[in-house]
Amino acid sequence: MKSYTRVARSVNFRYDVSTMEKQKNILTIETSGQIGSVAISQGDQILAHTQFSGVMKHTTELLPSIDKLTSDIGWKPADIDYIYVSAGPGSFTGLRLAVTTAKTLAYANNCRIVPVPSIDAQVLNADIAIADGFTDIKNVAVVLHAGRDMVFGGIYEKSENTDGFISGYKTISQPTMIDVEEFLAKAPKPLYVLGLGIKYHKDKFESSEAILLDEKYWSPQVKFVHSCGHLRAAANQFAGNDAFDDAVKFEPQYMRRPEAEVKWEELGRK
Repeated sequence: MKSYTRVARSVNFRYDVSTMEKQKNILTIETSGQIGSVAISQGDQILAHTQFSGVMKHTTELLPSIDKLTSDIGWKPADIDYIYVSAGPGSFTGLRLAVTTAKTLAYANNCRIVPVPSIDAQVLNADIAIADGFTDIKNVAVVLHAGRDMVFGGIYEKSENTDGFISGYKTISQPTMIDVEEFLAKAPKPLYVLGLGIKYHKDKFESSEAILLDEKYWSPQVKFVHSCGHLRAAANQFAGNDAFDDAVKFEPQYMRRPEAEVKWEELGRK
């Protein structure tokens, strides 16, 4: 059963935004992982959030969750100013559904979309581990399985001097699809690792002396999509950057092109 949570106080994310941005009504969608979640906020204050009831419930629970949260707070779709959406890579179905929902709302209500790279938001899970006692975390890798001996992964350094849109982290290695052994050979040490890619390449990670964070730190968090999205919105990082047609054409980031698109293209060549 889904749980709906209202948050009565401001969420303490570490960034500074303008007064104008703090007043925006925001819908945040995270469906890149196995368990989806949704939040609504005004600026940096999350007003309410919910997590789906189980694994891969994106299709059946995304729209009802949005409707429930907005209705409870007294919002109509037209009240939404921005949509922060976890843009991938991750679950094909989840990403496609979230992006389609965001574009539909943008088209109908003239609200703006802020795409958030899923791995950039997921590295903030390391902050939960730090709060739980892993205080020596400095280098963090987030990895997804990309087939065979490949991962889609990025490497980050815990730092107050950020160089992008991730509060408290610098990007050491941009997220990319790469052979797992090559990925580890280039990584700084000690390296903490989180993400579903661990399940598929555990032996290689362990033999490299990487420190594998427990599975409870792997799941993408809607509050961290919101955190990254808010920094991006403050820097005008919207889908299409005011070009409405471009925003509607916005697509998720996949590790590989969808199989249906590849087959369609092959048919067109015949």
